[in-house]
Formats: sequence, C-alpha cells, structure tokens
Amino acid sequence: MQQIIIIIIKIDVLISTPLRLVSLIQENAMDLSKVEMLVMDEGDRLLDLGFVQQVDEILAACSNPSLVRCLFSATLPEAIETLVRTVMHDPIRLTIGQR
Repeated sequence: MQQIIIIIIKIDVLISTPLRLVSLIQENAMDLSKVEMLVMDEGDRLLDLGFVQQVDEILAACSNPSLVRCLFSATLPEAIETLVRTVMHDPIRLTIGQR
C-alpha cells in the first residue's frame, strides 16, 4: 500500500539508499522521469564500493533533460574522479582547502 501511495503523491525531496531506490524503480513503484535535481552524497564511496551499476540504473531512470546532477564528497581519489566524469555533464569542481 505504501508503494502505491508513493506513485500518487508528488514528492519534493526523497532520501534513499541506492539499492532501495533501484528496487522501487524495478517494481514500477517510483517514477523518476520528472526529477529535476539528483544529489549523491559521498559519491566517491558509492562508486568505490561497487554501487556503479545501481547509480547507472538510477541515472537512467532520471530521464528529465534538464536534470541537474550533484555529487558531494570530502575526498575524491583520481581513479574515482575519472569514473565520476562519465556520469556528469559539464562538471564543475569546487575544492575547499588544500587537496
């Protein structure tokens, strides 16, 4: 019943783990086609810990052409930064303090 309610109600902010969000997408219980902003916190850890496939599935479900993708991280190793650039469009990097 809760998943049916999710389809009907407009959601302004959704906080989820990648696996749970992918599960909702696969069950057709969540439509992300109108998402305007996707924020991935600790994005380097998401990609480093093997969540790449789940992140790709979430990005594919966010089909709004004006989607803004944000990735936040306290650290961003070079190898992960290269991977991050494959899912970001015209990325802007903001560094606070010394790298």
